[in-house]
Amino acid sequence: MLLLAAADGQDPVSIRLAVWLLPATFIVHDSEEILTVPWWIAHNEPALQAIRTLGPIGNRVVANLPRTTGAVAAAVAVELLVLVVATAWLTRDPRRGLGLDIYSALLGLFVGHSVTHVGVAILLRGYTPGVITAVVLIPPMGVYLYKRLLESNLVTWRTAIATAAAGMLAFLPAVLAAQYIGRSLAP
Repeated sequence: MLLLAAADGQDPVSIRLAVWLLPATFIVHDSEEILTVPWWIAHNEPALQAIRTLGPIGNRVVANLPRTTGAVAAAVAVELLVLVVATAWLTRDPRRGLGLDIYSALLGLFVGHSVTHVGVAILLRGYTPGVITAVVLIPPMGVYLYKRLLESNLVTWRTAIATAAAGMLAFLPAVLAAQYIGRSLAP
């Protein structure tokens, strides 16, 4: 973060370049998940049963978990494709409009998703896939990007909150869809 700051306090990185920090952080975060999800599932059946007891949504989440590295990677690839398309759309036309709204919703979803990682790790009292990067990388990336979007007058606090809320509402259906596609595409 500090490496991106100029001596006069102004950020020399253009907004068109800065927004690519979202897919870059996603790649690092989801690499942690790709590497750990199958192992974690195989070694944490009691935790999965605890999640199932949370009701139909918990049961559905556990039932839809990708169980192989290939299935996790395929689900991540689907999500990454959406992020890259949204980021490319925004960099092509960085102004208020649908491209910015979609990007902002995805940014809000990703930042909010980091909170769910922490919550699940606390609930299960231990490491859960993705929690390290959810704590170390995602919050500073989110602060930086929201600051840049606000300073560039691309978003207001109101639109940042509204699009983040929309992204969070789409979180569970989007993850379940990506997991379904991932299981369908994986060998």
